[in-house]
Amino acid sequence: MSSVSPQMTEKFVIQSERRLLEKFGLTAYGCCEALEDKLEYVLKLPNIRRLSISPFANLRKCAEILQDKYILSWKPNPVYVSGPGFCHKAVTEYLKEARAYTQDCVTEVILADTHTCHHEGWRFKEWVRICREVFQG
Repeated sequence: MSSVSPQMTEKFVIQSERRLLEKFGLTAYGCCEALEDKLEYVLKLPNIRRLSISPFANLRKCAEILQDKYILSWKPNPVYVSGPGFCHKAVTEYLKEARAYTQDCVTEVILADTHTCHHEGWRFKEWVRICREVFQG
């Protein structure tokens, strides 16, 4: 649905999902598409609590909208772990930028779609170490 306008998403997707989601307690929404222009409609869903913010989304805009009212479930770009090389400086700068945008949010970071690490499993441990240092420090 990423290429569909917010209004068309509301009409053809969210209206149907609303009927399903109202039967449940707290709900989550989102996956791979950028939601920043659709949040106006998504946030009207009943019991919405967690929003998945993909690497393709404008994180700053999403954070400004969600603030501390929802869980901002950020999916960072996996290339920092799964790309051809691991650059500590680039990872740190990328995560610091994200932290600056989300400092007033309830944020969780979920590293997903890491299909390779080029046989260097230590990358995951190092990425988590840097992420914890940036977000908790």
